[in-house]
Amino acid sequence: MSALLRRMIGFLLIVAALGGLIFSIYGLMSVWRLKPVAMENTSSSLDLLQASLDTTDQGLSVADQSLRSTIASISALESTVTTASKTFEDTTPVIITLTDLTSNELPQTVESTQTSLVAAQESAKIIDSVLRALVSIPFVNKDIYNPPVPLDVALGNVSKSLDRLPASLKSIGSSLESTSGNLEIMLADMDQMAVDIRGISTSLDDAQGVIQQYQQLVNDLESRLENTRPKVPGWINNLAWVITLAFLWLGIAQFGLLLQGLQLMGIGQGPKPSAEND
Repeated sequence: MSALLRRMIGFLLIVAALGGLIFSIYGLMSVWRLKPVAMENTSSSLDLLQASLDTTDQGLSVADQSLRSTIASISALESTVTTASKTFEDTTPVIITLTDLTSNELPQTVESTQTSLVAAQESAKIIDSVLRALVSIPFVNKDIYNPPVPLDVALGNVSKSLDRLPASLKSIGSSLESTSGNLEIMLADMDQMAVDIRGISTSLDDAQGVIQQYQQLVNDLESRLENTRPKVPGWINNLAWVITLAFLWLGIAQFGLLLQGLQLMGIGQGPKPSAEND
């Protein structure tokens, strides 16, 4: 290898060694200059994470409480609707019975009563005629039978007063029949509403379960953060020493490279003895 090439290689090795030394020194200075900044930034990040977890936990607690209140309200509503549906279900047979009673049985009973009153009225006329004939006999006190209203007339008045009752009863029966139909529709709507409310209640229960899972997750993260926070300064300090040792090793390695470069350039060596000819 020519002397010029050795000098060039030696010069490059010296430059590389000096650059490595400068880089190592700058790295060492930067590590310990940035260590407090890293400590502060890490502490701020941990504080921010803690605040975020606290806020999330509070929000989940509020949501869980709201869901509990909503579930209680939905349960009360479902109970009310079920009770109302049961009431309508129990009322419908009564309405049907009243409808049949007012539409058929009572009008027929009234009509039968009127027929009986007509027959009784005819009998009363005969009895009244007989009694009036008896009191017309001489020596019989006329005050024995002298009613203000003859029995047949009274029975006729009663029968006449019943004339409007069948129509009124049938009108009431028609209204009750319409009410019965409406009750059946309302009963079906109530049953469907109860089913829908039960589905909402199930969805709310599922949502509450998800919120409880998130609360458990947040609690776990808070516990880990609480355990990790005291260890962070030690981790950062250990990392700084590891990087420091790495830069020291790199710097020491540059001295060997520098010495090799100096040797190639012939710096620091004595004059080379001249060779003698034989």
